[in-house]
Amino acid sequence: MLDEGCDFVLIARAGILQRDFPLQVKANPMYDSPPLPVTADFLREGGLSERFIEKMRGWQTFVKPGS
Repeated sequence: MLDEGCDFVLIARAGILQRDFPLQVKANPMYDSPPLPVTADFLREGGLSERFIEKMRGWQTFVKPGS
C-alpha cells in the first residue's frame, strides 16, 4: 500500500490476530487474516493475556461468545 501512495498503513486487528502478520503478507501477498470472530483459545495460543482477551470480548465481532 505504501508503494501505491498511502502515507501510512494500519494493521491493528490483523496484528492482534496474527503476531507475525506483516511477515505472513511479505511471504504471501494473498495471505488473509483468520475470519472473525475467533475463539478465546485462538487468542491465548497467539500469546494474548487474559486481560486483553476480556477487553476484546467487548468487541462483539472479535471473540466468539462463550469461548
